[in-house]
Amino acid sequence: GAGKTHIGMDLARMFGADFLRVEKIWQDMSPDKMEFDSPAFMAEGIRRTLVAVSERLARHNAIILESSGAFDLFPDYLTALRAMGRVCLVSVRAPIDQCLLRIRTRDQSLHVPVPEDDIVKLNQRSERTEMEWDIVISNHPFISSDELKKIFSPFLIIPRAIGERDAQS
Repeated sequence: GAGKTHIGMDLARMFGADFLRVEKIWQDMSPDKMEFDSPAFMAEGIRRTLVAVSERLARHNAIILESSGAFDLFPDYLTALRAMGRVCLVSVRAPIDQCLLRIRTRDQSLHVPVPEDDIVKLNQRSERTEMEWDIVISNHPFISSDELKKIFSPFLIIPRAIGERDAQS
């Protein structure tokens, strides 16, 4: 509800990056109920996500993915992502009442089904998560595409492919 998916898809369009819908991976594992309290379930979701990231990186110079960061295995997950390449860690924030309103009115097929009580808990845990954020975005009201482009341009410069020559060569 903070806007991670919306911002991720917007950035992918702007910068020609690939957006990996991480929630789809979790939905495919358990379409009816997320077992966030199960370490085995969480570990398998992370494993599947890392496989998807690796596959995408074989085809794309840059990918964008989303995560609340509000789970015990997140530090290990982040370490594994950083082993695959450069990571720009972004916190997207919005007040909980705004998040809940957005969740109630969005396309539910794109997101993991989570009861509102659990959303409040996840939001609180996410807010308490201590990270060295590269970027913190207040997404209330929605941040504009122009503002996103200005903020992310320095971080999303995609390196040239090996062997690519300058236009003047």
